Amino acid sequence: MSSITTNKSPTTNSTAINSNSKNGSNQDPGSYFVDVARQYSSPIGEETELEPKELNTVNSSGGFIVVSTDKLSIKYPGVSLHGHDVGVIQADKPVPEKRLVYYFEIFVKNAGAKGQIAIGFTPQSFKMRRQPGWETNSCGYHGDDGNLYTGNGKGDAFGPTFTTNDTVGAGINYASQEFFFTKNGDIVGAVYKNMKGPLFPTVAVHSQNEEQEAMKQISAVDKISLPPNISYKLVRSYLLHYGYEATLNAFDVASNNTIPPIYIAQENGSGEQDIAYALTHRKTLRQLIRNGEIDAALSNLRDWYPQIMQDEKSAACFLLHCQKFIELVRVGALGDAVTYGKIELAKFFKLPPFDDLVRDCVALLAYEQPEKCSAGYLLEDSQREIVADAVNALILSTDPNVKDSQSCLRSHLERLLRQLTVCCLERRSLNGDQGEANTSQFRFCRNMTGARLTANVMVLLVLGAVFLGAIGGDSIAKACPLYCLDVDYMTCKSSAVHKRKSRNTKLPQGKTGWPIIGETWDFMMAARCGTPEKFINDRVSKYSPEVFQTSLLGHNMAVFCGSGGNKFLYSSENKCVTGWLPQPLVKILFSPERVVNSYKEESAKLRKFLPELLKPEPLQHFIPVMDSMAKDHLKADWFKYKQVKVFPLSKTYTFALACRLFMKTMDPEHVSRLQNHFNLVTKGILSIPLNFPGTAYNRAIKGGNMIRAEILAIMEDRRRELVSESKEPEFIDILSRMLLVKDENGNPMDDMEIVDRVVGLLFGSHDTTSASISMVMYYLADNPHVYMKVLREHMEIQKLKAPGEFLTWNDTQKMKYTWCVVCEVMRLSPPGHGGFREAISDFSYADFTIPKGWKVFWSVHSTHKNPKYFRDPEKFDPSRFERNDIEPYSFVPFGGGPRMCPGKEYARLAILTKRSYTCRFRCLHVAFRLLSILTRTELIFSRNMTGARPAANAMVLLLLGVVLLGAFGGDLIAKACPQYCLDVDYMTCKSSGDKKLDSACNCCLAPKNCTLHLADGSLVQC
Repeated sequence: MSSITTNKSPTTNSTAINSNSKNGSNQDPGSYFVDVARQYSSPIGEETELEPKELNTVNSSGGFIVVSTDKLSIKYPGVSLHGHDVGVIQADKPVPEKRLVYYFEIFVKNAGAKGQIAIGFTPQSFKMRRQPGWETNSCGYHGDDGNLYTGNGKGDAFGPTFTTNDTVGAGINYASQEFFFTKNGDIVGAVYKNMKGPLFPTVAVHSQNEEQEAMKQISAVDKISLPPNISYKLVRSYLLHYGYEATLNAFDVASNNTIPPIYIAQENGSGEQDIAYALTHRKTLRQLIRNGEIDAALSNLRDWYPQIMQDEKSAACFLLHCQKFIELVRVGALGDAVTYGKIELAKFFKLPPFDDLVRDCVALLAYEQPEKCSAGYLLEDSQREIVADAVNALILSTDPNVKDSQSCLRSHLERLLRQLTVCCLERRSLNGDQGEANTSQFRFCRNMTGARLTANVMVLLVLGAVFLGAIGGDSIAKACPLYCLDVDYMTCKSSAVHKRKSRNTKLPQGKTGWPIIGETWDFMMAARCGTPEKFINDRVSKYSPEVFQTSLLGHNMAVFCGSGGNKFLYSSENKCVTGWLPQPLVKILFSPERVVNSYKEESAKLRKFLPELLKPEPLQHFIPVMDSMAKDHLKADWFKYKQVKVFPLSKTYTFALACRLFMKTMDPEHVSRLQNHFNLVTKGILSIPLNFPGTAYNRAIKGGNMIRAEILAIMEDRRRELVSESKEPEFIDILSRMLLVKDENGNPMDDMEIVDRVVGLLFGSHDTTSASISMVMYYLADNPHVYMKVLREHMEIQKLKAPGEFLTWNDTQKMKYTWCVVCEVMRLSPPGHGGFREAISDFSYADFTIPKGWKVFWSVHSTHKNPKYFRDPEKFDPSRFERNDIEPYSFVPFGGGPRMCPGKEYARLAILTKRSYTCRFRCLHVAFRLLSILTRTELIFSRNMTGARPAANAMVLLLLGVVLLGAFGGDLIAKACPQYCLDVDYMTCKSSGDKKLDSACNCCLAPKNCTLHLADGSLVQC
């Protein structure tokens, strides 16, 4: 007796690219890339297809099987007397052909007397007394001999036999046009799909006592271990596949690789092709095509691989000739393009695979601005990449070791990406296409009752998905070892805590872009181009001026805009929203043993503690230290060098200042060592969170650990000092205060808690302050009249002070115009770009509903350059801050509400004290062309190569929303890029003299007894 239960688990509605060739596995790989190119002009539509859900009791082999009441199991009740006594049954509906992958499984409870069980696919006209694969246009994997039958009457050796307690699966991969089969979670093999549809999932039994029943979430895959160092191998295989030789070498060096290159997949029992084949040739040809040098590419191909070019009507020849035609149009050589088209493209007219693209190419000639026409996609760089990928695949297919040319089309990493896309789209479809569920649980199971099979989430590894960073290394959340195929193996069962009350909930308008990646790349590109506000403005104009929907950092996100949106979020703290930080950043910024703690709780603790340390009264004691260090910094790091890079030196100054004020650390070597560790952290924060050796993210985690070890050593020294001191010192650093403070129960703070808070303070006071200092210098250089007013303000303050007297709190309060200048600089080039929140309950804003669990983002760029709030927003005009008419919640460089940056006053004092000296620093007078004498030193602002105004690089926010005051939840979140102040340029200080500073005037740092000739014609006697 035999029983079968079928798990029919269709995947997403994602449309697959189907090859037009009928030559089986040896079809021309170039035709695939022709299809890819055609999709740009004629995307395939999607239609809803019915899914198989149960067995078809009408069309079956009658008396030879008994079907269970749930129509998911079959039994073989009798005795098989001859070959036609087969119990065969199909699913009630055919396999959906517009899905990327379809897959189902059976569980063998009893293999019976002979184990003649089969699984596969058959057409509707199949003879229901024959095993799958015995008849034409059918395919079946048989358990008694392990053979694969494909309709030719003869079985081919394929895989192992299967018997009692085995789980066997069958699927169709429409992307690669293959059937594939599995046993107990292992891939058995794949074969090219040369059958015509529609096809039905089919199972068969053929001997006494055979029994198969429903599988109840068996997790066979969970027991399979991963190969070692799989993440490294995946990345390396991608670089090898596409011929990125230089990057591959750099990657190997950075990874400190000691593992020799090995094959990363096993298919049908044989090793994969050597993807290092013809690496240098592929690299050269790719570069030529990407540069538009098609003639050279054609010539080299004919010399190196004549077999590829011998068919003048092949897909490879077509793509290259098309690209040559496109390059001629690109440079405006229309006459040459016409001539070339008549010779080389005419042969492809009216050939079905090529006709559409030929017509699009010719259409480019009809427009004065062809890049703006419907065929303008051909002029984009992506078209060059398609041609380069096609040539790369064709060269790989010439390797004599390659058995299946289709395996050359994509790298293993891209196959995983396709699986991830299927997975995320499926999750979204399960949630009514309203975005991904709040939480999802991925399980390796075969749910035969209709649970949907989705893609292998291991792709998250290489794409830097948010949760992978927290997992780290090669622990890929029980990633499926079947990563080498475009096959879906994972059941995604939504276990969302939050269920939408209605599918009619009105979510903010917008689009979420690609799965996981979302619109993060668009956001990053806008920032890197120096126009981060463009990302906001484009969507505000398209969707809503109050709030729109997007996807950043792998999360659904509502972006609140305008002063109204800022006000709402600032006033809704702990009511509707709370602070949020991506998990990979928590892993960098917090101690490993404390990563499990709630970021929200940690932020709340710090906000009770920090205001007491950073409010004006305690900060007044910092001013003499800031004053002294600013002056010493200019003497040590500016005056004695012929050239200085201002932004790196400003970072050195602000970091040393923070170490002095926060930890009383003054040893230059110790500070330099700490800063080196911090540089690793800041670079890693900007990277994809792949935690394996050699990656920036891995180095950032190590850098954070080394910083914490250093701070722990400093803490021990400080404890001993505090015990030995007989009286309280005049100046108490913040670390000492933390060591002395006790909670309401009289308990001191935990050591690692103190360490994390100090790390947060250092992190929050580092790049952003130095970036603001550098950008102020840049804008003053561009606006001499503004510099004059700033200079006069500081000279007036200095006239009232005795030689060598430090600045005081009252002095900083007099720097009103200077602070207006700083505010205007932060308006135009903010060191931070917004803040993240998380919705803690459903709430409504501007007639839209923000669901619980969604992430929320507010951006300074929705107001800072908005003409609604600032007249002539692109103009540098500090006087606008003198008028006190700024609309509330429109100028928010420090955030607002309970989460306003607690270090605002600290940053203000650090900038003003440094500015007091730099604006009086005599070398600036020359650079700003405000003095006609004193030629000893010269400051030069180096411009971008294009001469454009350097812009603040917002890449910091980029992928993972780095929070400026990470440990205590500050709202200034995007730490400045290392090249922040001038993109890639620096302010250069050239010294052309050797006069001593100690003979300089205390007022302006110019030599004594000199006259300063100011730009307005007035004289100042020193």
